[in-house]
Amino acid sequence: MLKIGDGWFPNSRSPQAFTKSWQDIESLAKQSGDDSARLHKALYTTLNINNNKAQADKEMREFIEGYYNMPFETMAQTQSVFTGNGTEVQSWLKDFIDAGAETVVIRFGGPDQSGQLEQFSNEVLPAILG
Repeated sequence: MLKIGDGWFPNSRSPQAFTKSWQDIESLAKQSGDDSARLHKALYTTLNINNNKAQADKEMREFIEGYYNMPFETMAQTQSVFTGNGTEVQSWLKDFIDAGAETVVIRFGGPDQSGQLEQFSNEVLPAILG
């Protein structure tokens, strides 16, 4: 990536994992005489926004297991997935932005993609954009 790439696009499980992985990249860049500051930092994550946590978790599980044909627990160990209400999702995403994510790509984990997009647009995005 340091030799041919111009960005970094992980699927980090948590803001802490994002930070740790970025620190590893910075270290590798320093060792190779490269400048990690030239790399654009992005995040790919899957969200389900719902005031009913149990329903959000159920929809996310069904989505992930249907998409990957693997147990949710297996995928959640390596994939960025989060369920919660609008305020919780705002906070979670802001933690990634505070950790350095410059671009965030969202996938919605659930059957009502249009409804999720509408909730995200109304409940999450305005707070993120400030």
